[in-house]
Amino acid sequence: RVATHQTQFSLLCRGPLESGAFDVADEVGVASVGYSPLCLGLLSGRYTAAFAAGLGRRGAREAGPALPNGVRGFLFKTQLPRLAPLLDALEQVAADRGASVGQVSLAWCLAARGPGKPPPLILVGARTPAMVDDAFGALALELSVSEVDSL
Repeated sequence: RVATHQTQFSLLCRGPLESGAFDVADEVGVASVGYSPLCLGLLSGRYTAAFAAGLGRRGAREAGPALPNGVRGFLFKTQLPRLAPLLDALEQVAADRGASVGQVSLAWCLAARGPGKPPPLILVGARTPAMVDDAFGALALELSVSEVDSL
Protein backbone atom coordinates (compact mmCIF):
# COMPACT_ATOMS: atom_id res chain seq x y z
CA ARG A 1 0.00 0.00 0.00
CA VAL A 2 1.25 3.46 -0.90
CA ALA A 3 0.09 6.49 1.04
CA THR A 4 0.95 10.10 0.36
CA HIS A 5 0.17 13.49 1.80
CA GLN A 6 -0.14 16.00 -1.04
CA THR A 7 -0.03 19.71 -0.31
CA GLN A 8 0.92 22.96 -1.96
CA PHE A 9 4.49 23.81 -0.95
CA SER A 10 6.82 26.58 -2.07
CA LEU A 11 8.58 29.69 -0.87
CA LEU A 12 5.17 31.37 -0.99
CA CYS A 13 3.24 28.53 0.62
CA ARG A 14 5.18 27.31 3.64
CA GLY A 15 2.17 26.02 5.59
CA PRO A 16 3.09 22.33 5.67
CA LEU A 17 6.55 23.21 6.94
CA GLU A 18 5.40 25.70 9.56
CA SER A 19 2.40 23.65 10.77
CA GLY A 20 4.41 20.47 11.25
CA ALA A 21 2.37 18.55 8.67
CA PHE A 22 5.53 17.13 7.10
CA ASP A 23 6.72 15.91 10.52
CA VAL A 24 3.38 14.22 11.23
CA ALA A 25 3.48 12.52 7.82
CA ASP A 26 6.96 11.21 8.65
CA GLU A 27 5.75 9.87 12.00
CA VAL A 28 2.92 7.88 10.42
CA GLY A 29 5.00 6.65 7.47
CA VAL A 30 3.32 8.71 4.78
CA ALA A 31 5.34 10.32 1.99
CA SER A 32 4.85 14.07 1.55
CA VAL A 33 4.35 15.44 -1.96
CA GLY A 34 4.58 19.17 -2.61
CA TYR A 35 2.84 20.57 -5.66
CA SER A 36 3.17 23.98 -7.34
CA PRO A 37 6.72 24.62 -6.06
CA LEU A 38 7.16 27.41 -8.63
CA CYS A 39 3.76 28.99 -7.84
CA LEU A 40 2.30 28.99 -11.34
CA GLY A 41 5.60 30.38 -12.67
CA LEU A 42 5.96 33.26 -10.20
CA LEU A 43 9.14 31.67 -8.80
CA SER A 44 10.47 30.26 -12.07
CA GLY A 45 12.60 33.22 -13.06
CA ARG A 46 10.23 34.30 -15.81
CA TYR A 47 9.33 37.42 -13.84
CA THR A 48 12.30 39.43 -12.51
CA ALA A 49 12.43 41.62 -9.42
CA ALA A 50 12.74 44.71 -11.66
CA PHE A 51 9.68 43.68 -13.65
CA ALA A 52 7.72 42.99 -10.46
CA ALA A 53 8.69 46.32 -8.90
CA GLY A 54 7.70 48.14 -12.09
CA LEU A 55 4.19 46.72 -11.87
CA GLY A 56 3.80 48.47 -8.55
CA ARG A 57 4.46 51.94 -9.97
CA ARG A 58 1.67 53.64 -11.88
CA GLY A 59 2.75 54.21 -15.46
CA ALA A 60 6.12 52.50 -14.96
CA ARG A 61 6.83 49.01 -16.16
CA GLU A 62 10.07 47.18 -16.81
CA ALA A 63 10.03 45.42 -20.17
CA GLY A 64 9.30 41.78 -19.60
CA PRO A 65 7.02 38.87 -20.34
CA ALA A 66 3.35 39.32 -20.94
CA LEU A 67 1.17 38.54 -17.96
CA PRO A 68 -1.36 35.73 -18.28
CA ASN A 69 -4.94 36.57 -19.16
CA GLY A 70 -7.92 36.43 -16.83
CA VAL A 71 -7.85 35.81 -13.11
CA ARG A 72 -4.25 34.56 -13.11
CA GLY A 73 -3.12 37.77 -14.83
CA PHE A 74 -5.00 39.86 -12.26
CA LEU A 75 -3.44 37.84 -9.44
CA PHE A 76 0.05 38.23 -10.90
CA LYS A 77 -0.41 41.97 -11.43
CA THR A 78 -1.48 42.50 -7.83
CA GLN A 79 0.98 40.10 -6.18
CA LEU A 80 4.20 40.50 -8.18
CA PRO A 81 5.08 43.94 -6.75
CA ARG A 82 4.93 42.45 -3.24
CA LEU A 83 7.24 39.65 -4.34
CA ALA A 84 10.01 41.92 -5.65
CA PRO A 85 12.21 41.51 -2.51
CA LEU A 86 11.92 37.71 -2.63
CA LEU A 87 12.57 37.65 -6.38
CA ASP A 88 15.62 39.85 -5.81
CA ALA A 89 16.94 37.44 -3.16
CA LEU A 90 16.32 34.45 -5.47
CA GLU A 91 18.13 36.21 -8.31
CA GLN A 92 21.11 36.93 -6.03
CA VAL A 93 21.43 33.33 -4.83
CA ALA A 94 21.02 32.09 -8.42
CA ALA A 95 23.75 34.44 -9.66
CA ASP A 96 26.08 33.46 -6.79
CA ARG A 97 25.55 29.76 -7.46
CA GLY A 98 25.48 29.81 -11.27
CA ALA A 99 21.95 28.43 -11.25
CA SER A 100 18.56 29.54 -12.50
CA VAL A 101 15.97 31.18 -10.26
CA GLY A 102 13.72 28.16 -10.81
CA GLN A 103 16.46 25.82 -9.68
CA VAL A 104 17.00 27.85 -6.51
CA SER A 105 13.25 27.84 -5.81
CA LEU A 106 13.09 24.06 -6.21
CA ALA A 107 16.31 23.51 -4.22
CA TRP A 108 14.76 25.53 -1.38
CA CYS A 109 11.78 23.15 -1.34
CA LEU A 110 14.16 20.21 -1.08
CA ALA A 111 16.29 21.78 1.67
CA ALA A 112 13.72 23.72 3.71
CA ARG A 113 13.10 20.98 6.27
CA GLY A 114 16.73 21.12 7.31
CA PRO A 115 19.53 18.59 7.63
CA GLY A 116 18.54 15.07 8.61
CA LYS A 117 14.90 15.33 7.56
CA PRO A 118 13.65 13.80 4.32
CA PRO A 119 12.62 16.34 1.69
CA PRO A 120 9.12 16.17 0.27
CA LEU A 121 8.71 14.83 -3.22
CA ILE A 122 8.23 17.83 -5.50
CA LEU A 123 5.79 17.87 -8.43
CA VAL A 124 6.97 20.22 -11.15
CA GLY A 125 4.58 21.09 -13.99
CA ALA A 126 7.19 21.30 -16.73
CA ARG A 127 5.71 21.80 -20.20
CA THR A 128 8.85 21.77 -22.33
CA PRO A 129 12.07 19.73 -22.44
CA ALA A 130 14.00 22.86 -21.39
CA MET A 131 11.82 23.16 -18.28
CA VAL A 132 12.47 19.51 -17.44
CA ASP A 133 16.23 20.02 -17.82
CA ASP A 134 16.11 23.12 -15.63
CA ALA A 135 14.11 21.30 -12.93
CA PHE A 136 16.54 18.38 -12.88
CA GLY A 137 19.37 20.88 -12.39
CA ALA A 138 17.90 21.70 -8.98
CA LEU A 139 18.78 18.20 -7.78
CA ALA A 140 22.49 19.06 -8.01
CA LEU A 141 22.08 22.35 -6.15
CA GLU A 142 22.51 22.04 -2.39
CA LEU A 143 21.68 25.30 -0.69
CA SER A 144 23.46 26.22 2.52
CA VAL A 145 21.50 26.70 5.73
CA SER A 146 22.12 30.45 5.48
CA GLU A 147 20.82 30.52 1.89
CA VAL A 148 17.69 28.61 2.90
CA ASP A 149 17.15 30.95 5.85
CA SER A 150 17.70 34.06 3.72
CA LEU A 151 14.88 33.04 1.39
